Formats: sequence, C-alpha cells, structure tokens
Amino acid sequence: IGTGATQVAVLAPAGRPRAVVVYIHGWGDLSPAGKPWLAHLRSRGDVVVYPRYQLNIYDSTQATIAHLAAGLRRAFADRSLRGLPVITVGYSWGAKLVFDYAVNARRWGLPVQRAVMSVFQPSVYYGGPPRGRLPPGIRVLLVSGDRDDRAASSAYRVWLRSYPKSLWRFQLVRSVGAWVAGHDAPSRTDARARSVFWAPLDAVVARFAR
Repeated sequence: IGTGATQVAVLAPAGRPRAVVVYIHGWGDLSPAGKPWLAHLRSRGDVVVYPRYQLNIYDSTQATIAHLAAGLRRAFADRSLRGLPVITVGYSWGAKLVFDYAVNARRWGLPVQRAVMSVFQPSVYYGGPPRGRLPPGIRVLLVSGDRDDRAASSAYRVWLRSYPKSLWRFQLVRSVGAWVAGHDAPSRTDARARSVFWAPLDAVVARFAR
C-alpha cells in the first residue's frame, strides 16, 4: 500500500485471521519477499504487516520513525484489521522501532500493541530507547545474543526498569557449538533459530489471538 518510504505490505493468511503481527525489519531490509518467518506466521493465521519505513539505507534514523508511523496508519486504515489483537516484533533497528511505536501508539492514532518482542537491539550509537513510557499492560520480551551487542541490550533493560517487572522479561540466546548468537542469528531458519526466535513469538501471539 502506498509508495516510497511510507509504503507498507499487508500479508493476509489463507484463512480467517486471528491476530496482526507487525514485523519491523532491520536497516535496509526493505522487502518482505523470501522470508520464511513471515510465511510461518501467515500459515498460523496471522496477518503480517511489514512497514518499509525507509526509502533507502541513506534515510536518517529520525526519518525512519516518522515513516514508520505513516506506513502503519496506512495499514490500519484497513477495516478488516480492526478488532484484531496487535503484536509487534522487531529485529535490529526494528528492535528499537517497536518501542517507538509502543510509546507513541495513541499519539500516532494506532492500536496499542498487546505485546512487543524486541530481538537483538541495535547499537545505541545510532539511537537508543525512545523517550516516554510504555502504556500500561503491554507484555514485553527482550531478546539478546551472547555474541551480540550486550551494551545495547543493557540500555534497553535499564530503560525497562521503571516498567512493571511482571510485564517484561529478558531472554539471552546462547551460542551452541558452531551456532553463534551474533547479530545475524535471527535471520537464520535452522531448527535452533526456530526454537529461540520463532517459538517464543508463536507463544506470545497464541496468548492473545482470537
């Protein structure tokens, strides 16, 4: 839907939708094509919303936030999505943007998420947690790797300290043998990746799905 940096893809499941999963990609990953994780979510009955949020890799970090908001408003103008529970998952730069969405949802005119999954947060050199606080009641899963940027993970855990501990948890993905929990690990599709990334999201969605 739309063009340019505010474009958004809405990928419907084959049957009756049970939830909306907003998937916020990493820097420069502009197309939802060829992503098995998205196909998996659709096979389970989830509508996947994939905001582009960038024209190209040269967009400013601040511009991506405005583009994200505009793209999501395009998506949620679709009446068929109304009333469905919304869960967001973000990887890398998207792992920051999921929190920008959560903090600003009402101001942006968007549905508040039931849950947020932030996977392998980006370096705080490019931008850390947003200003403001999360709305009450959102479940948060913060996922980091033992060979990823631990300082970034720490910054988000510090930010979440003011949020009720009963509503958020931290998951550290550990390297096993040749399987390294570095920054590209969430893009893998092997059995361990499906276990540590896909399965927790499936559980979160199942908790709130219609």
